[in-house]
Amino acid sequence: MYDSQLEDERMRAEENILNTHLEAVKEEAQLIQREGEMITTLERAIMNEEEYDMREYLADARQIAMQKIQMYE
Repeated sequence: MYDSQLEDERMRAEENILNTHLEAVKEEAQLIQREGEMITTLERAIMNEEEYDMREYLADARQIAMQKIQMYE
């Protein structure tokens, strides 16, 4: 019975690791999608010679970078 309990605990721990990693991957995918949208918006503005706010773009990029750093600390 002791071996069975250890095996159950090991399986739960492994499932927790897997679920935590899966959530991190999902969050990172969302951040990458946001980055792609930001880049596309900026590229369109540049190509169409429209005004854009580079400070806002850089602030948003920095925020995303900080979120990524926090995810892996």
